[in-house]
Amino acid sequence: MKYLPFFLIVIATAFIAGCLPTSVHPLYTEEDIVFDNELLGMWYDPDEPVGDTWLFKRWGRDSYRLQIHRGHGIGDVPVAEFDVVMARIGEETFLDFFPREPEDMDDFYNLHLVPTHSFCRIKITEDTWTGRDADTLWIGLFELEWLEENLESGKVNLKHEERDDMIVLTASTFDLQEFVKKYWKEAFPITEDSRLIRGK
Repeated sequence: MKYLPFFLIVIATAFIAGCLPTSVHPLYTEEDIVFDNELLGMWYDPDEPVGDTWLFKRWGRDSYRLQIHRGHGIGDVPVAEFDVVMARIGEETFLDFFPREPEDMDDFYNLHLVPTHSFCRIKITEDTWTGRDADTLWIGLFELEWLEENLESGKVNLKHEERDDMIVLTASTFDLQEFVKKYWKEAFPITEDSRLIRGK
């Protein structure tokens, strides 16, 4: 997947259009969970003046609630909410996203929705790349094209299902972690454009 200048649009499109691999199982175990206060607060794409804002709140002892709001700022009602866990896998840090169940949907309808996990690799640094005086959240999305090519070639062997151009991983958490430890750089690349900066 090619990163566009408007990074939050890329993320939103990826979630909606199925351009990110998802997983039945989480990436982490209880032993892998970490919590970093630096993730808390608002983040936005500096190159998109009307893009979305991500708001991370502490949720429970060691997890986050992510609320996505339209525009730079916090509106009354978020357009999406996720439970998020930060995990340390090998030497890298990942976020595991799990969607919150919509409160205004019919129970019978919700019964037919199967929530899945998605993952990204992150780094939180000063913005040395652009010189901006702000903290920067670097995000390496799970590359669907890379995964498709390497599943097809046999280089990667992960249990999965394919449907409507989507890949849903069914591999165990252990197998997911072994994959991540081996292929984190290729599967979750971080580029100059894949950044959000901290809101004021």
